[in-house]
Amino acid sequence: TTTVSSSVAMRVVDVVGVIAGCGKYETEAIVRSLVALGTVLLLPGGCGAEVKMLAKERSVGSMVERVAAGHGEMACAVSKEIMSVLSS
Repeated sequence: TTTVSSSVAMRVVDVVGVIAGCGKYETEAIVRSLVALGTVLLLPGGCGAEVKMLAKERSVGSMVERVAAGHGEMACAVSKEIMSVLSS
């Protein structure tokens, strides 16, 4: 198995923020980006905890909800899951 460093996982959070914030991507790209974000939030051990803390500090939850609202049911469903992870 490969271990993901927290710096790589945190970079995913940054990239998803850029993709979501620019407003230039279609629904499929937004959903895939949100899924990637959810995946790094669920990484085992300290890495996932660090990423979750960073996401909370950067108010990623509100960004996720805002972006998902304009990109269909799947984006909203993924957003709901991300919010659940962030609140746990």
